[in-house]
Amino acid sequence: EIRFCDWSSDVCSSDLQLHAIVETGAAAHNLLVGVDVSRVDADLKLYAGAAPSLDLLNPVYRQPIGEPSALLIDGTQENRQTGIYAQDKINFTDRWIFTLGSRYDWVESETVDVTAQTTIGQRDEAFTGRAGLSYQFANGFTSYLSYTQSFLPQGGRDFYGNPFEPSKGKQYEVGVKYQPADGRGLFTAAVFDLTKTNILTPDLENEFFSYTSGERQSRGLELEARTALGEAWSLAAAYTYIDAEVTESNDVDLGKRPIHLPEHTASLWVDYTFSGPLQGLGLSSGVRFVGERFDDWANEFESPSYTLFDAAVRYERGAWRLQLNSANVFDKRYFAAGSRTTGYYLGVERTVTATLKYRWR
Repeated sequence: EIRFCDWSSDVCSSDLQLHAIVETGAAAHNLLVGVDVSRVDADLKLYAGAAPSLDLLNPVYRQPIGEPSALLIDGTQENRQTGIYAQDKINFTDRWIFTLGSRYDWVESETVDVTAQTTIGQRDEAFTGRAGLSYQFANGFTSYLSYTQSFLPQGGRDFYGNPFEPSKGKQYEVGVKYQPADGRGLFTAAVFDLTKTNILTPDLENEFFSYTSGERQSRGLELEARTALGEAWSLAAAYTYIDAEVTESNDVDLGKRPIHLPEHTASLWVDYTFSGPLQGLGLSSGVRFVGERFDDWANEFESPSYTLFDAAVRYERGAWRLQLNSANVFDKRYFAAGSRTTGYYLGVERTVTATLKYRWR
């Protein structure tokens, strides 16, 4: 499998993969090897300026705002990444499945500060791996455990013009899945422990800038269910609980919960497909819940939780499919993100999308 892209664009990646299935005694191997390359080019330019104050309890909008004139950042950044990877999925008998994967990355970046007339080069490389083991029971249950490492380059630069170091992470996960014999459903439950380093956090001494600092740990639970309720009804539900903490830092966020990260999130989606004279018509509706999130590193201020409702209607006839989706049906006003230093951002208003599809057979 080969995937190319337009290398004249600012963001581009290409991937070459080879697949093979090999049997060795009682084990069947599903092998995957590949190499990918990517490039991200960015122009970094940031202006700042004064703006009139705004009373949150009695806001007066449409006030004139002058064009920002103070140039804080003026530069460019080029990032090049090459990775080679391999994976072996091994089936022992009909029950045991063992997965082993590895990857090696090379990343080179060049950051140019036009104002200071300086160029800073940076090279990073890392080996990451993953391993998983699962057992398939005869009654439709599958239990599994896994360990995964991550390595992710980060674009941008700090106040002093230095490029950000890549973030690294490791995750342990244990879970169970259940699929009924008729195949008309899938139920999963998992607990995880995730540690991540070199995370971008706001620079409290230099507004509008960030830096890489410390370590964060997240532990949680994920539940998901997808099932058919008879011939016409289907349901999809999900719930996530995350207990997160900043475990290493030289600032006020040490021991606190990371900002903008809710403790509870949940969703429910129900679908009905008509039969008889209305065959081809389908209706769907759903609800999304996002819990409270802290807005500051000291965990003194919170954005409230919010609940949104969505809906969809579709009609299929032959190879044609017409669908109308509406997100945030009741046009609820809510804060998607907020910060005591950079301001609050309203969430997406009611959005209606129409799509028309045709399938060639």
